[in-house]
Amino acid sequence: MGNKTLGVFGFEIIRNYTNGLNVERASLRDAYDIHEIINYFADEGEMLHRTIDEINQNINDFVVVKNKTGNLIATAALHKLDDKLGEIKGVAVKENWQGQGVGSILIQSCLQDALKLGINEIFVLTNKPEFYNKMGFSLSNVTKFPIKIWSECIGCSKFFSCNEIIMSIDIDPN
Repeated sequence: MGNKTLGVFGFEIIRNYTNGLNVERASLRDAYDIHEIINYFADEGEMLHRTIDEINQNINDFVVVKNKTGNLIATAALHKLDDKLGEIKGVAVKENWQGQGVGSILIQSCLQDALKLGINEIFVLTNKPEFYNKMGFSLSNVTKFPIKIWSECIGCSKFFSCNEIIMSIDIDPN
């Protein structure tokens, strides 16, 4: 990892990698690109659609990866559900950048941010369990996360036919 730039609240807002990729905290100017990449994969059945309003309202949850020309190539969000629990969601990497470690960079960034926020358990709903297993996540049970079920899942059109697997990881803040 390269240089660190600290933002107002002490979070690393940019992580520079030797391959020319930068991880940045998303800003409102990134919202349309985030919307585009998430909904591209939603159209393919890979994830859920998000409105631009949802993205704007939760922009502080997102990190983005940009290439050396400044184009957004990937995104993910860390959503804090309570004092110790968070969810990684909206993970999307443009197809031509997949298989090059970009997804791993995103997840590592989210886990680092979780530690800074005092979150010690992270879960993800995914249809790519092999990827998350490599990142240290293990299979979990959806009943372990009732806050997610009753706040978001219950309103989802796929609630009764959900094909996503829940995985979680415990992280030690020490």
